[in-house]
Amino acid sequence: MGCERGLDLLEWICQQHPCPALASRHAPSPPNSDDPCLARSQAIYKMNESLHKDLLRKPNNDEMAATMNMRVSQFRQHLEVGTTAYGLWYPMGTSLDLIGYSDADWAGSADGTKSTSGACFYIGHCLVAWHSKKQNCIPLSIAEAEYISAGSCSTQLLWMKSLLSDYRIPSTTLTILCDNTSAITISKNPVLHSRTKHIELKYHFLRELVESNVLQLEYISTENQLADILTKPLDQKRFLHLRKAIGMNPSI
Repeated sequence: MGCERGLDLLEWICQQHPCPALASRHAPSPPNSDDPCLARSQAIYKMNESLHKDLLRKPNNDEMAATMNMRVSQFRQHLEVGTTAYGLWYPMGTSLDLIGYSDADWAGSADGTKSTSGACFYIGHCLVAWHSKKQNCIPLSIAEAEYISAGSCSTQLLWMKSLLSDYRIPSTTLTILCDNTSAITISKNPVLHSRTKHIELKYHFLRELVESNVLQLEYISTENQLADILTKPLDQKRFLHLRKAIGMNPSI
């Protein structure tokens, strides 16, 4: 039983940190860095590459149990050190405006042609929720991918507004910040022309919210798009900048 649980745990680790050597598209190894977060990612990368090689040898139960104990111990060590001092700071006196940062990585999936949606949700200046997930459909353009991502972001903001109303906390107009002007134009255009009529109707829920002034879709530059950190791998400088910008800092 213990060995079976160990196999399940190892399988989960492999799924969470797949080995690029076995992927259809090879990803580069994380760069060497003194930053604890990037250094941990590099260590996990190397550890899982070795782990996959061990699994391909089809070891017996005793070997698997020994491998499981060693790898899980290493995995826990890398999770427990490096970034445990980092956290989110929630100051008093912040506004109650609901703001969402929406972004998409078009056709960036390593195992297909689907896009990845990313979003950060703020109450005032405080980060309270976020998500990063693969889109269900295959968008035909960057604008469509961004439009779909913004639509998903709008549903989360509506839920947050409903949650605040349950506590009798009033909220202003919802705001989504997007770095794609074409997606913003689609949300404000009531006419379905040849370039947008193929988009599934459920994603035009965003357009209805904009028309009824429940939500505002505004432009933000790519440099200041905080959700960019949730859609694709970034270089060290960009990653550290966005990590600080979203409010993730060492605790005082």
